[in-house]
Amino acid sequence: MQETMDTSIFELLLETGKAINSEIELEALVQRITDIGTELTKAQFGAFFYNVINESGEKYVLYTISGVSREAFSKFPMPRNTAIFHPTFAGLGTIRYDDVTAQPHFGKSAPYHGMPKGHLPVRSYLATSVISPVTKEVIGGLFFGHPECGIFTERSERLIEGIAAQAAIAMGNAQLFEEKKQAEKRMAEQREQYKSIFSGTTDAMLIFDDSGAVTDANPAAIQLLEYSYEELIGMKGHEILKNEGGQFEAIQEIVRSGRQYKARTFLYRKSGETVAVEVIGSHFVYRDKKQVLLVVRDITRDQQTEEALKRIE
Repeated sequence: MQETMDTSIFELLLETGKAINSEIELEALVQRITDIGTELTKAQFGAFFYNVINESGEKYVLYTISGVSREAFSKFPMPRNTAIFHPTFAGLGTIRYDDVTAQPHFGKSAPYHGMPKGHLPVRSYLATSVISPVTKEVIGGLFFGHPECGIFTERSERLIEGIAAQAAIAMGNAQLFEEKKQAEKRMAEQREQYKSIFSGTTDAMLIFDDSGAVTDANPAAIQLLEYSYEELIGMKGHEILKNEGGQFEAIQEIVRSGRQYKARTFLYRKSGETVAVEVIGSHFVYRDKKQVLLVVRDITRDQQTEEALKRIE
């Protein structure tokens, strides 16, 4: 008989594991866990209370409910660390009562001294902790109830402990997935911000890889140099700063050392026209690759103004 029960539980947990692991979205996963637990334990209703951390780093409690509408539960406060709930929130093991209202520590906590008015009727009570196998932190608690006494058995207890173990692993994976999504979202936002700044600035901006080839250029650079974007991509730095031999290589060496390069020099446009410019060079790493950023400002008018002032003097 014991062997038959063990086989039955094992087979159920195998199927449960497949169902749980098919979800990667945290909220949907927790709901699936709650639904499965409620069904397998033959509870009238079940709930899962768990802690999550939002994007601001703040911790707050969420819950799922199964067997009854969420509205029937939403008007009641979150479970507190009372004598009934403490073992689950503290990770002290599974709790099973044939009649929770008959327990000596039931109804001892203010302000309700038992179940709040209008609460779903609970006599049979089963609860277990979901504990991270990595950090050993209590992720949350699974709670099941039924208005009749003696509904939950040793089999119910073993099933829910198996589900809780599966849930802990699946929730850890889902949390990693959520964190990956958030990181990708932040990166996408940063890329959009970068593109906006890069494209909108009036100064020419050129990005070079470690070999000295252009990997990106903004519209101002295209306008200044008179090359198309396609022509600029792959062009070497010394082809753009070609009035002084080895100038770009010198810039690379300076910025690689962590210093900023700043100087006035000349560029040649595609047409061959000479342009007086101020160049600021800096070094950064993008996707683990070294990059050189040149910010180039046309100072031809500045020089013409200076020369005019000198003539006046």
